[in-house]
Amino acid sequence: MVNLCLCLVLLFSNISDSSPQKTDSLLSEAKACLKKNSTKTVSILQDIDTSNITNNQKLDTYTTYTKYYLKIENIDSAKIFNQKRLEYAVKLNSLKDIVNAKNNMGELLCKQGEFKKGMQLLSESYQLSSQIEDRVVRANILSNLAYVYYSYNNKNKSVELLCEALKIYCDQKDTVNMSYMNNNIGILYKTMGLYNKSIKHLNQSFYLASKIADTLGVASACNNMGNIYHLLNNDKQAIKYLRKSLYFYKSINRDELSLYSNLGTVYKSMGIMDSSMYYLNCALSTAKVQNDNKKIISLLKEISEYYKDNNQWKEAYYFSNQYCNYKESTYEKELPEIIDRIKAEADLKNQKETIRLLNEKNNYQKLYLHQKNMAIIALIATIIVLILLGKNLYRRKKEENIRKRLILEQKLFRSQMNPHFFFNSLSNIQAFLLNNNTRQAVKYIARFARLMRQTLENSVKNLITFEKELDNLENYLALQQIRHYNCFDYIININDSLDIQSLLIPPMLLQPFVENSIEHGLRHLENNKGKLIIDIFPQGKGIRIVITDNGVGRQQAEKINSQLRTDHTSYGLEITKERLRMLDSNTELNIIDLYDNQNNSCGTKVEILIPCNTNYRVM
Repeated sequence: MVNLCLCLVLLFSNISDSSPQKTDSLLSEAKACLKKNSTKTVSILQDIDTSNITNNQKLDTYTTYTKYYLKIENIDSAKIFNQKRLEYAVKLNSLKDIVNAKNNMGELLCKQGEFKKGMQLLSESYQLSSQIEDRVVRANILSNLAYVYYSYNNKNKSVELLCEALKIYCDQKDTVNMSYMNNNIGILYKTMGLYNKSIKHLNQSFYLASKIADTLGVASACNNMGNIYHLLNNDKQAIKYLRKSLYFYKSINRDELSLYSNLGTVYKSMGIMDSSMYYLNCALSTAKVQNDNKKIISLLKEISEYYKDNNQWKEAYYFSNQYCNYKESTYEKELPEIIDRIKAEADLKNQKETIRLLNEKNNYQKLYLHQKNMAIIALIATIIVLILLGKNLYRRKKEENIRKRLILEQKLFRSQMNPHFFFNSLSNIQAFLLNNNTRQAVKYIARFARLMRQTLENSVKNLITFEKELDNLENYLALQQIRHYNCFDYIININDSLDIQSLLIPPMLLQPFVENSIEHGLRHLENNKGKLIIDIFPQGKGIRIVITDNGVGRQQAEKINSQLRTDHTSYGLEITKERLRMLDSNTELNIIDLYDNQNNSCGTKVEILIPCNTNYRVM
């Protein structure tokens, strides 16, 4: 019995001893994968049972998680694991890990636009770093502080801090960070327009990353060099580096937004538009996945302009509409971030001022308080001004959109019924009343009022049913018959297979063509009675509308009008032609002059083909 108990004790002792060893082995494997930028890092870490390991191993596990998510720029996940890392660093009273965790948390907060909190953590970690011997940690903090100063548009200070960090990495012979730091300095010099200095640092970054087989570092350096050679108008060299970058990014299964954008821009500069649009669309998809609204706005504008230049109006309208929507929503989201950045910058200045004043004599205390109060007042005033400016800009933009919409609706309404028709209709009513033809006058007024109501109702609609359009057209034709003393008859033939109650069409689309047939063709007939035939039937995937009249024809109408010296210009027909052109690229409009056997003009035929399932919009 004693022997059995002893065996059980030894057995459980072996199990307990093996768990930490297994964890150490998994952690070593995960760190090795992390150096290679391998996606296996997370799957290995997930095999570690954090409920059955030491606090030191938990700290190591959460640190590895944080580094991995930082590398792939998954900010939210990095914040979660870094917070756990900080908790265990505090539990173990590990000053170095506390400094690193606060530094990384400050970096993550700044990347999310929380500059005030981020700057506070970076300042704390920078002060604590003086108590540890590891100078690389101090260099990491300097690098993150440089990012903050860059965000404040203080590029000279940012370069100064990065160069100081690079010197530390060089002293410590830290090749990985030397590569990254040269890359960041190269990018910063590029934004300052110092391209030669930029290329120098990027070449050094490329060399160091290649030396340690850092695929991500090599890809990033090639991408940035390609961008700079494009800025130097050397697109041949630019595309060479960008293709290299694409190869390396693909080898680690990573979609890089800036690379796709650079490829699209360079191919566009070279005139290779298919490749340009392909990579710009890749960049747009990646930007949407990463929720990079600023880049989305830039890409949508560039793509919409491309389609506009190539007369692809439907695609241009779609991307232009997307651009406006993203721009408006981004502006609303960015205003609090701008205010927070101003607060953070002011707090940073106040913090430095406070440290300086605390080291001076007590007689400067009143001056310090006065300056602080003035800074707060200035900050509040700045915030109020920004808010007022933002509201004013938003209000003006909204008013401008309303004004444009009203002008468009007014233009459409004016195009739907010419003023001569209204004037002549009222004259006819007056004539009926003077001739004591009250019944005819009442009938005419009823139809005229109905037509006006239909016109007003339809002028604010984008689409109406075919049934309403035909009802409106018949009402108009009836008035024209009365007005012209029944000088013509009309027939409307509708194919039985058409569902006119549900089929949609832009309003007042047919009336200008009918008006043209009556005013310039049928009313000039002298010996024959006019005939107007409207046929509506399905054809293929669309609807064909044929309007035929036996009028005098277009050439004869022009001669008559020139003799009468009429000053009336019909804009309705031209505007309707433009509307048809903008409805769909497959919309057809043909106006055919008809002739008899003796080659005399005997009328006009208008053929319109409207595709079905089209997202019509009134122009």
